[in-house]
Amino acid sequence: MSKVLGLDLGTNSIGWALLDLRDEENKLEGKGVLIFSEGVKKEKGQEKSKAAERTGFRSARRIKFRRKIRKYQTLLVLAKHDMCPLTIEEVKEWRKSNFKKYPAKPEFLEWLRTDEEQNINPYYYRDKASREKISKYNLGRALYHIAQRRGFLSNRLDQSDDNLIKSKKDEIQDIINNTSLNKVDLIDAIEAIFETYEFKEKKKKDCTNATEEKLWSIRKYILNVIENKIKGKDYSKNEDVRKEIDRYINKPENLGAVQGNISELNTAISEANCKTLGQYFWKLYQQDRNDAKNKIRNNYTSREDHYLHEFEVICKTQGLDSINEAKKDPSERYSGIVKELYKAIFYQRPLKSQKGLIGKCSLEPNRVRCTVSRPEYELFRMYSFINTIKLKEPTAEKFRFLNSEERESIKSKFFRKSKPTFTFIDIKKTLGEDNKYNYKDNSTVSGCPTVSALISVFGDDWENIIYENYTDKIIRNLKNDKSEEVKSKEDVTADVWHVLSTFTSDEKLVDFAKNKLQLSQKDAEKFSKIHLKKDYASLSLYAIKKILPYLEKGLLYSHAVFMANMDKIIKPERWENNEDRELIEKEVGEIINNHQEENKMLFAVNSALKICFDNHQTYSKEAETGYKDDVEKQLKKEFGEKTWDNKPNKEALFSEAFDIFIQHLKERKHPAIKRIDEKVMEFLSDNDLLIPNTFNKLYHPSDIEKFRSVKLKDKDGNVIKIDGKEAIGLGSPDVGSIKNPMAMKALHQLKKLINTLILEGQIDENTKVNIELSRQLNDANKRKAIEKWQNDRKELFQEYEKKIKELYKIETGNELKEVTNEDIEKFTYALEQRKDKKLVSKEDVMKYVLWEEQNHICIYTGKTISLSSFLGANPQFDIEHTLPRSRSWDNSQMNKTLCDKTYNQQTKKERMPIELSEKDYSEILPRIQHWKDKYEALANEIEKKKRSTRGATDKEQKDKLIQQRHYLQMEYNYWKGKYDRFVMKEIKEGFKNSQAVDIGIISKYATAYLKSVFKKVYSVKGEMVSEYRKAWGLHDTFKDKWGRTQYQPKDRSNHIHHCIDAVTIACMNKNKYDKLAHAWGLEDKGEFDKAKKELENEKPWDTFTQDVRNLENEVFIVHQNKDVLPIQTKKKFRKRGKAQPKVIYKKDENGKYVFDTNGKKIVEKYIYKKDDLGNLIPVKGKKLNTDLIKDKKEGEDYFKIESENGTKFYEYLKDKENKIVYQKDYMIEQGDGTRGSLHKLNYIGVIAKPELENGKPKTENGAFILQKDDEGKVSKFYVKRNPVTKDFSESDVKKIVDEGIKRRIEKHGLKNVKTPDGFILLPAEKKGLNGSEKDLKEMLIKKIRLFEKDKPIEIKKQNEINLQTEKALRKKHKHHFYAQNDENYSMAIYEGFDKKGKPKRDFELVNNIDAGEYYKLSNKSHRENHDLVPNPHLKSSLPLKYILKKGMMVLMYDKDPDEIWELSDNQKLGRLYEITQLDVEKYAEIKLLHHQEAREKKEITKFMGLKTGMKGGKNLDNYRKFPWIKIGYTTFDCIVENIDFKILPTGKIEKI
Repeated sequence: MSKVLGLDLGTNSIGWALLDLRDEENKLEGKGVLIFSEGVKKEKGQEKSKAAERTGFRSARRIKFRRKIRKYQTLLVLAKHDMCPLTIEEVKEWRKSNFKKYPAKPEFLEWLRTDEEQNINPYYYRDKASREKISKYNLGRALYHIAQRRGFLSNRLDQSDDNLIKSKKDEIQDIINNTSLNKVDLIDAIEAIFETYEFKEKKKKDCTNATEEKLWSIRKYILNVIENKIKGKDYSKNEDVRKEIDRYINKPENLGAVQGNISELNTAISEANCKTLGQYFWKLYQQDRNDAKNKIRNNYTSREDHYLHEFEVICKTQGLDSINEAKKDPSERYSGIVKELYKAIFYQRPLKSQKGLIGKCSLEPNRVRCTVSRPEYELFRMYSFINTIKLKEPTAEKFRFLNSEERESIKSKFFRKSKPTFTFIDIKKTLGEDNKYNYKDNSTVSGCPTVSALISVFGDDWENIIYENYTDKIIRNLKNDKSEEVKSKEDVTADVWHVLSTFTSDEKLVDFAKNKLQLSQKDAEKFSKIHLKKDYASLSLYAIKKILPYLEKGLLYSHAVFMANMDKIIKPERWENNEDRELIEKEVGEIINNHQEENKMLFAVNSALKICFDNHQTYSKEAETGYKDDVEKQLKKEFGEKTWDNKPNKEALFSEAFDIFIQHLKERKHPAIKRIDEKVMEFLSDNDLLIPNTFNKLYHPSDIEKFRSVKLKDKDGNVIKIDGKEAIGLGSPDVGSIKNPMAMKALHQLKKLINTLILEGQIDENTKVNIELSRQLNDANKRKAIEKWQNDRKELFQEYEKKIKELYKIETGNELKEVTNEDIEKFTYALEQRKDKKLVSKEDVMKYVLWEEQNHICIYTGKTISLSSFLGANPQFDIEHTLPRSRSWDNSQMNKTLCDKTYNQQTKKERMPIELSEKDYSEILPRIQHWKDKYEALANEIEKKKRSTRGATDKEQKDKLIQQRHYLQMEYNYWKGKYDRFVMKEIKEGFKNSQAVDIGIISKYATAYLKSVFKKVYSVKGEMVSEYRKAWGLHDTFKDKWGRTQYQPKDRSNHIHHCIDAVTIACMNKNKYDKLAHAWGLEDKGEFDKAKKELENEKPWDTFTQDVRNLENEVFIVHQNKDVLPIQTKKKFRKRGKAQPKVIYKKDENGKYVFDTNGKKIVEKYIYKKDDLGNLIPVKGKKLNTDLIKDKKEGEDYFKIESENGTKFYEYLKDKENKIVYQKDYMIEQGDGTRGSLHKLNYIGVIAKPELENGKPKTENGAFILQKDDEGKVSKFYVKRNPVTKDFSESDVKKIVDEGIKRRIEKHGLKNVKTPDGFILLPAEKKGLNGSEKDLKEMLIKKIRLFEKDKPIEIKKQNEINLQTEKALRKKHKHHFYAQNDENYSMAIYEGFDKKGKPKRDFELVNNIDAGEYYKLSNKSHRENHDLVPNPHLKSSLPLKYILKKGMMVLMYDKDPDEIWELSDNQKLGRLYEITQLDVEKYAEIKLLHHQEAREKKEITKFMGLKTGMKGGKNLDNYRKFPWIKIGYTTFDCIVENIDFKILPTGKIEKI
């Protein structure tokens, strides 16, 4: 018996099918579909990160919270020094309320208020405080106002547009200060600064954003100055050039939006003769504030230049002389009250560490990846590249690697500050332009920008000079002042890099450079202008340092990686022996060099053995000659016939292959094909070099992180056994290498499914697994590029359809006639969504595409092809395959051309282009030269995009460039693929396999994940699956007007198509690919019936097609929907990125905390983790193997851990006092929020309406008398400000709040006042004209308030302080915030009987806000005593039956719930629905979608013949006609998932 599991893994679905394939009887044992939400959010076709929007809102909340903290800290200082009317206790009360109860003391509110007439205004106090002494309260008010604003703080590490422009300006400044540069060098140096933007080939309009436009203009002007092209100016002298460039780059408009505005503000302050920002703003405040020039908020302000300067001026004026002007560091500059105020107002916490977001090293999974700006990484990258360069001199026969002198000669190219990236041609010029190289001239090479910058400051010997100059080399032992250590050169370099990567201001860097590195002022300023790149490598610094020495020796990266960790696995005495070390290095190199050839040889041997085993052949001496022919035949297939014939070691390789073949034929088994690391370990083990059990420590250059299987356990934690064996299943797919949320979500769902199948005993480790993955499981940028590429090709096809019809009519005089209504129904899918209903088949469109690609000529004959000669029933030119399908397995568009039918049938036949006559082949190449030109041009574009990506100013721009690069790469792959198939010399086995097997990175991860449990896992390409799906009758067809069979587009309206795909996937194997290739060969010969029959014979069983097509009547679709709203986040509490342990602080006899000299609490003891038995858990030391524990004592020297993967031994980690170190328990930070959208984004306004009398508002004491409800409360009317768009309609006019505007629109007519943009433009009106009571100005309306139809929900109360104003007390209806409900969380259904004994129901809806409040962690005590909904119902007293939630599955019954269990599975299948929505409170409707339905909601509505929404009523057993229905709570005759029944991931329904 042989079981095969087919998996169709998509972005939000898994189709699966389990086949039992036996010689006598094949059958489908299991099948199903799992549907889940995607790992990303999609809105209107646009993909967004699920976390992005939430993160944005959270960031806004945090900024607001930190502003409150700053105000609180300031008020504390002011209260302490009697500078505000609050006590310290009153300020602290505000903090204790979590800033919800703002101090409402009348004196404090009076202190805050402004009065224009009496000059009670914070700007007035700030102005006065900077000129003369004022009262403490007024001074406090001025300082509090500064704390509320405090301005923009420049940060040199910021990646904003302003900082980018500043960094470019600094680079330009460096260049013009270098007076040794001539005009040509000056231009080159300027061009190098902007090289990544490709400005040479760009116009300003081609720039992607405002920053790029600004940089484009700066470059253009500077080059014009250097080349003396500025009209009316003479810049022929170098000195004048430098002066003008200096003036230009320092102009405010060229400093970026923020810095430019700050510069202009400085000028304005100076021109107004003001000393401080407060003085200047007070002047503006007194002027006409309706004038935009006088608006204070329109200005960018600087924290240091403006607010800190004003703060110091005020402190000095007020006699707070605690400022030491000789010092720059705030901790030394300020003291006393000034220091307290400075900390409260200006302190900015360091940025939170992002270390946790950095991916893990692929070689050292516990270490984070290294930043690319580290000098060690730059050298690692440089040597990795240099060591791969090969050259071939004009007189040489072969390519060779560079020698040590050549490697040394090109290193300087990597250390040019002006060229952080460059093209390979720079290296070529140094090594010799006559040589041939394995890199193209335009290939992008990354330089060493950090090292280059350090060289520009310290010189070529930068490492030694930095080390000699560094004044902080001594490390003193804090516990023992006598003990000293000296930092190494490596440590000092790391210190300097750390300073460059963390210091936020240039001034601090200048101080560091002068004091610690002993640089001059000029060089210190140069040092401060070094900017490091923010990005990460794939390896950790630890791994890079281990690999780098081997790269420096000239080893290839793969060789260096294998050698890097050898010291951890080789016996110490052998590793320290130089001869042994050299032997290891040499042998590992040989293994790497021979690995590919050896494996190819073994693949060929296995293919020959398979043929023997399939034909039941055995070994005999007489058969050896025939076997030799078989082995050689397979070797030629694997290597390629021509490659094999020209191989110099052919005879030795054949001899080895044949010996292996004979040995394994006798043993009746296949030889194992080993990974390269297995070969290395085998060599080490055979030579007694290996420390036992250290295999996992060997580095592997292409290692995918290891996935681990786990022992499956029950709810009590006991390992489950199946047939006496422990059940082994998939472990977590979470590894540091995969950051793709979509792929991770799919792998987690795959884990659920596979483990369920294992527990049910349906599959085990011997089950063969075939898997096909969706292309959409790529990363977000690649997904978008693929989507664009597909959409562009779809649009192209539609455009081509139009052209076909136009040209066909011109050529033949005939129209592609319109078909009848009956035909339209028949040909619906073939029409390719054409609105005109004229038939153009997909094959015709394909021919037209190829016709255009070939410039309307036959590639083989050179004949001109007319349109009519390839359309119709008997075309002269038809589609042929460049590489015969029967030999290459390639049926892609890349492999298709439009060819003279006669030439194809009589001459080309099953030949490759290279196998045609020399004359024919020589004529072909010029006809496809334009393809080569195209892909070479695309290669250049791709390289440009790579360079531009490195210069991207923000993530959005970088993502856009990456998407463009992926798009160009797909175009490049297409055109190069077409050309390469014409110049290919032979079809190797590897090429054939690439047509059948998916080799994408996500496929590799998914395959590796499944291999952690299953022995045989194969990834299958969708193209092959599609071909068999069609051949086996699983794809609907029709006949076109010429009698040709055409395939309808795949039906995706039913989720069952995932299962059908999975069944086909399960059937795929190498034999199927061979049979398909053979059938294609028959088709190419015109033997279509024979080909069709051959593929039909490949069906796994006779009734296969009918059985698979019937799956929609058998399969329950499982919808996985997790309720995440009640789940709070939980994580370790961190400070500055460090997890904080639980501690008990020391207290004195009065119970007060004891502090050390730095003001920190003294820790008395730590809280440690304990196991289930209450024992402390030791920290793991060195891992030990069974040999190493022989001489050690358990419990003293080592301890053991029993896990699912066996017993592991670890040394105890001990402190300096030789005591065992135990694991500390850490503080946990638990979120108190809820997940999901609580309400719609925009708040809803509330207004009240006056009572009317004779059409006019009624008043009393000068105020309107407001309308009231039945309870005597003011009636509330809800309004929302809406944008005026082209969709604005007459019904919207009726909802306008402003009666005057409404009347004007109605008077003129909406159509007459709409602008082309969709806005409303009301014309000016004179008094008396058209009944106008007064002059009315012209009015352009872009937004307008409309009354809301649905009643919103109350969100929260207004701030208490705002409610105490006179206006607020008058308008009590405005005391709350309102918003529209986004969706309801649940609906409680109550069921019982009325007094007459008849069934009765009631309901209760719970919206997301109420549910969120209920599940908050802080609401725990309420939850312990109350349920989410009352039970029984508060009004009807009916008992609770169900709490329904979106995503739940329900089974519908007619009259009695028990009838469900009497139905067959086929009948149940029509009763299973998913709850898609619990409607608004007004209707209390439950919306249900049939479990198999996969169409968009609009499409379903149209299908059901409705204008909007879904069909009302139960529509029992009528799901095919009405798959989307709505029912009320009174007609909710359903049993509910997880209450009455459960659905397993495999689709089985079980009664609870």
